Amino acid sequence: MFTSAFFSGNRAALRTRVQADYIILSASGLVQKTADETFPFRQDSNFWYLSGLQVADAVLVIDVKSGKDTLILPPRLKHRDLWEGAISHTELQKTSGISTILDADAGMELLKSLAVTTPKIGTIVPDVAYIPVYGMHISPTKIAFRNRLRHHFKKENFVDIRKDLAALRQVKQPQELKAIQKAVDATVQSIASLKSVISAMKTEQDVDIFLSYQFRLNGADGHAYSPIVASGLDAATIHHMDNNGPLAPDSLLLMDVGAQYQGYAADISRTYAIGEVSARQQAAYDAVKAAHGYALTLLKPGVVIREYQKQIVTFLVDELIKAGLYEKSYREQAQKDFPHLISHHLGLDVHDAGLYDEPLQAGAVVTVEPGVYLPGDKIGVRIEDDILITATGAKNLSAHLPDDLLYLG
Repeated sequence: MFTSAFFSGNRAALRTRVQADYIILSASGLVQKTADETFPFRQDSNFWYLSGLQVADAVLVIDVKSGKDTLILPPRLKHRDLWEGAISHTELQKTSGISTILDADAGMELLKSLAVTTPKIGTIVPDVAYIPVYGMHISPTKIAFRNRLRHHFKKENFVDIRKDLAALRQVKQPQELKAIQKAVDATVQSIASLKSVISAMKTEQDVDIFLSYQFRLNGADGHAYSPIVASGLDAATIHHMDNNGPLAPDSLLLMDVGAQYQGYAADISRTYAIGEVSARQQAAYDAVKAAHGYALTLLKPGVVIREYQKQIVTFLVDELIKAGLYEKSYREQAQKDFPHLISHHLGLDVHDAGLYDEPLQAGAVVTVEPGVYLPGDKIGVRIEDDILITATGAKNLSAHLPDDLLYLG
């Protein structure tokens, strides 16, 4: 599906956008999990988009003026070839379309030679090592890469190319759309098959395990992100990922799951009923479904997600007030405090690169996912579909999965 022409074309498109002499980007690295084991490798999305390679710690150098591309391989002890298999230069060239491949020492000399001319270097390097809002440490590979670049080049010579890459990645090419649709179809088929077996299930974990198996059975590579399977009070936590609670009787079951196909993600949410449905549960569901439908009528080229967000949240809050779930006096605060985006870009990352303050273009793929979270009522509802922006409007890629309140068990 993804040939060297795809990756070569992406590098060529990036060269036309950046205000730099060279582009230098790093692959992801292997990170220790236990004494001699690493966490599963996940390639940096930008690096893969430009090369298609799954090599850890490699560096890509693009000469913006000449168009020459160079891959620098990391230092590698010989015994790894026995344990992991040797790296074939021929295969790397065939996959990426990059003809020049250097070992670590030759790559060091190349960077030294480039530094002599004090060029502008288009790159992405972290400003911090820890992101408090997520409680997340930046990958040590990224920090090491930043330090390596600063050893050769002055900080003022760096040009941040995140927006350039986001502008490219947010408009999907035919190969990407095919991969996303494959991921969506696997997700839809897996969720749809749940109804026939859920009566025997007792816990969120049972559902999680079933969907994981179905993703593989339906041709996906696995999960695109950590799945959310949440029943009752758990559903009121937006990113409940423990998936270890019981399937509470007479509760709502919220599932936010997405398969991955050749690196591309689906992201679909459905909320189903286990047992009897209360009036407040039904009212919450109806409000979210109305907001979901309203959002679909608005999406088209030219829409700015930040502005559209305000429209959908206002609509949803009004629906919740009409349903008696919010007090009128809470309207302004509820609109201000809505906890997540109604739509985000979707692609190589589940929250994909994109420019949220600029108009959507045909070829973008975004989610639509209004939700309401009422811990006091043990209610959490989210309905989410994956939407392709077309020349004339929008196409729901996951429309074949009904969004009615399905009754399970």
